Amino acid sequence: MERDIRIACTPSREDVPALQEEQLLYLLVEILPATEREEEVRLPLDICLLLDCSSSMRGDRLFQAKEAARYVVSQLTPADHFCLIVFNDRGTLIIPRQPVQAPAGIREHIAEVQASGGTEMARGLELVLQQMQQAAAFAGVRRVILLTDGQTYGDENRCVEMARQIQQAGIGITALGLGDEWNEDLLATIAASGNSRSEYIAGAEAITPLFREEMRLLQGIVAQGMGLSLRPAMGLTVRNFYRIAPEIAPLPVQEGWEKEQVVPLGEWMGADPQVFLAELVLPPLSPGKLNLLHLSFTYRLPRERTRQELRYDLRLPCVAGQAGSPLVPEKVRRALEKVMAYRLQESAWQDAGRGNIEQATRRLQAAATRLIKMGETQLAQVIEEEARRMQTTGRTSSVGKKEIRYGTQRLGRGWSGRTQEKRG
Repeated sequence: MERDIRIACTPSREDVPALQEEQLLYLLVEILPATEREEEVRLPLDICLLLDCSSSMRGDRLFQAKEAARYVVSQLTPADHFCLIVFNDRGTLIIPRQPVQAPAGIREHIAEVQASGGTEMARGLELVLQQMQQAAAFAGVRRVILLTDGQTYGDENRCVEMARQIQQAGIGITALGLGDEWNEDLLATIAASGNSRSEYIAGAEAITPLFREEMRLLQGIVAQGMGLSLRPAMGLTVRNFYRIAPEIAPLPVQEGWEKEQVVPLGEWMGADPQVFLAELVLPPLSPGKLNLLHLSFTYRLPRERTRQELRYDLRLPCVAGQAGSPLVPEKVRRALEKVMAYRLQESAWQDAGRGNIEQATRRLQAAATRLIKMGETQLAQVIEEEARRMQTTGRTSSVGKKEIRYGTQRLGRGWSGRTQEKRG
């Protein structure tokens, strides 16, 4: 039985031209699970729920959130740990971090949560850090699940600061925004880390199904402690690095000890491929065989202490003049299309924030055009409608912006590079 994780790297060209100016090269990195997995290993879970209980959560929203919290508890065992923190004008520790040895008692405390007051998320995140710091050596999967339906007031920078401290401790964050009043820019910033993600929940009825999916992913970890290290040759720079699958997101690249570029990735949740796209800027080149980049992917299999490593060296011939292979491999092209649609809408919000409505509108229209060519007509229609609204009113609707941001983010779901290449 094959149980090894595999790596497949595909550059956007088979060779590069010798130019006296910079040029772009893309590298698609696919991390593939074993074709046949041995019996699934269920790691201990250390979960902290951070729930918004401000006044806007009254009624069905809070009812569904408590139902989802009770579902999470029902999936835990005495080997797992659980913590519940709520926030409104202040943070409140409802259930201190503890082994799940008395689930009935935990469910009773969940039932007592009431909604009132305003929204100050940073106070809740501060309590999360205090509770989760108690067990830095926990031998399992550590996760904060944050649910909010409103705008936090005046503490956005503190929220991001707390989130980074949590993530640097090896704890992932799943940030969930409910309805249309929450700050998608803040949640996206909080989730801008390799071990975190954000998601949009349109209505209260979708809260529990999303929590169910989150638990399914947490209970099926393929690998832990994942990280990519990129060591570029002299003069080559890594300009951007994107996750493509399971969801599109820009990932921060950190400077390593020996000038390598490091991308921490956290846990591999679920069995879908992990796919990334590196945007490389090549310096002026002379003809010859080039060693451009050394890539290393490290990980640890569940319940194993030894880290494993997969390596890849990007070596390409540099040919004189403009000669060379002009065709981009189909799966690289598809990845680029998805990233470009995502980047266009992100740039549109930045332009709108600077007051450049005309440029923002053009970017949204360009994103819609790309999506139509990709067959994503429903999302393209949403973008076209919001582009018209922006052109006439100078702004988009709150719901429309969220649908566009998270719709383009989901373009990476269901990645199957092999199937896509055959269809191309």
